[in-house]
Amino acid sequence: MWAIERGQFARLLAIPGLHPRTLTLTIRHQDWWWWEHDEPLRMESAWVPPVFNYLSDSVRELRIELETLERKKEQVEEIGKQMRERWYFRRADDVVLFPDLSDNGTVVDRWTGPSTFDGETWTRDESREGEIDYYILTVIFRPQKVVERIGQISPTAKDLAEKGIFNKDGLRIAPAEGDSDNDEGNDSNDYDEYEEEGEEEEEEEE
Repeated sequence: MWAIERGQFARLLAIPGLHPRTLTLTIRHQDWWWWEHDEPLRMESAWVPPVFNYLSDSVRELRIELETLERKKEQVEEIGKQMRERWYFRRADDVVLFPDLSDNGTVVDRWTGPSTFDGETWTRDESREGEIDYYILTVIFRPQKVVERIGQISPTAKDLAEKGIFNKDGLRIAPAEGDSDNDEGNDSNDYDEYEEEGEEEEEEEE
């Protein structure tokens, strides 16, 4: 998540000669901010508009896979709902990709994995002894004409796209009572911490 929000997805798409038909961006359970502390799911949005500059006109479908724990599926569904209502992607040829508000716009998948990782057992997240159940919601963005033929575009997202505006407010779950004062502070700490770690790794590689 920290890499995406720092613009690395846009930089990847800027590679010369890269013209994919389908793009899949996957957020794993361990990619969400402070998953270790079981914090509510959240995703910033400011990284999306820079992608417009590098999204090839070859792209027919952009899929964002959001994986979380089965017990947190309501949270990821709310994130997906907000995304489908407000987000869009604009290709280099000015064609806009929208998510579909109908059932055609998302795919749900599930899988089960071990609760032990790198020598540590995450008993907090176990669905049963030794196992964790995961829930994956995929939001699919397709060209406007395609979505209008098979489903429904959010009036809000369509209006924003027509005006050339992108709502950069983050996708968030309403914080629990008493937690609202802490939310913004976590963002700045997250960026600072990971940026320092990234700089240290770069120095070591040099």
